[in-house]
Amino acid sequence: MKRRLVAVVSIVVYVRCHRGRRGKESRGQRKLLTLLLSAMEPNSPQTPGQRPVPGRATLLPVLYAAGSWLRHHLDPPELSYVGTYWLFLRALGAVYAVAFLGLALQLQPLLGDNGLLPVSLFLERVAAGSSTPWLQVPSLMWLGHSDGFMLSLAWIGVALSLALAAGYTHVVQMLVLWILYSSFVNVGQLFYGYGWEILLLEVGFLSIFMVPLCRRGGSGRIWGTSGRYGSATEPPPSKAVLWLLRWVLFRIMFGAGLIKLRGDACWWDLTCLLY
Repeated sequence: MKRRLVAVVSIVVYVRCHRGRRGKESRGQRKLLTLLLSAMEPNSPQTPGQRPVPGRATLLPVLYAAGSWLRHHLDPPELSYVGTYWLFLRALGAVYAVAFLGLALQLQPLLGDNGLLPVSLFLERVAAGSSTPWLQVPSLMWLGHSDGFMLSLAWIGVALSLALAAGYTHVVQMLVLWILYSSFVNVGQLFYGYGWEILLLEVGFLSIFMVPLCRRGGSGRIWGTSGRYGSATEPPPSKAVLWLLRWVLFRIMFGAGLIKLRGDACWWDLTCLLY
């Protein structure tokens, strides 16, 4: 009875303490399994050099498989969010591409020198009313606001966005995308004062910290050097960033519902969808 109790304790220790890589057997695991066999077989030798106990070679892989199964179910591997990371960055690249493409096609009639709300006049008003216009309206347009310069920035944004949507990403690329789009939003005036621009900037800023600063594999692809996502060269995204993105999603859903309840009484009496 005592030996069986020792065997159970050995299994628990094996499951909780030896978390080697799946499919690979560590020296500590082999030693624990040997002790387990010694505890289960009452006549097993306790000193090296004695005759091996019959059946040990047969039981060893069985017990190892049982221990691996218990380890997997009692202590499952930590989630890596590799698939979420792969899909999220590609989707963000597609959204960025649509935003920059629409900007490039509408820039001149809206914000150009002969547009409805020229950026040049807006920056002149800001500079006249502030001693630090760069801080009040942070934008690359202070370096130049001609139609050609702004169009060049917009098309650079399109190119970087398409690269991100195709699976190529780098932390500098994410930072440049955010700086470019925030530069246009800050001088967009009436045309860029909607919630989706601010939402894209917030998500884009958080996404900068999802991308690893250095890639051990040397590849710019989201899925690493092995040709598929989830390779060992790609570290998992930051848990803090994941929770901040969840917080953004909660605010969107909660705010969308709250604005309906505050906007019209028909949402309270469930009659808004009645015609």
